[in-house]
Amino acid sequence: VICMPNKRYIHRDAVIDLDDAAELMLNILHRQFSMFSGYTNAETHRKTVADLRAYLNERLAELAESGVAQNKPEKQLDNIASIVIPGVRSETMLNHLSAREVYVSAGSACSAHSKKKSDALTAFGAEDDRIDSTLRVSLSYTNAKDDIDALIDGLRAGIADLQKK
Repeated sequence: VICMPNKRYIHRDAVIDLDDAAELMLNILHRQFSMFSGYTNAETHRKTVADLRAYLNERLAELAESGVAQNKPEKQLDNIASIVIPGVRSETMLNHLSAREVYVSAGSACSAHSKKKSDALTAFGAEDDRIDSTLRVSLSYTNAKDDIDALIDGLRAGIADLQKK
């Protein structure tokens, strides 16, 4: 790209006026944001995620007899849940759930692709065995209660099949 004195830019494939380029970019961004609608509906999306988190908490309580618990820091976001499945390594449960088309992550975001223990989970006070058995569930306004139901059904089946007694 070459900047010319007349505010025109020359690219090997085109010549465009700077003002035209700015207008073009604004139109593209406007189209993209209006398709996404995330910024105009942020409060609605936040409430949807908060409602889903409350539902997830209710459903997880059903698995308490199996030892399922949450790593709960003092301050937490509604869209991330950190769940401990005692007696089942997180990678094993992750694979079990993936086979059922339920997708979660192992450990914490801070430990993704790392061989060492999660500093975030350690900061929550989690012991090594809990860290090795932690799943991270991410919620979005695009999720529905059916997604949480599928997660709970998958966890219940995985605990029955995989949990060390």
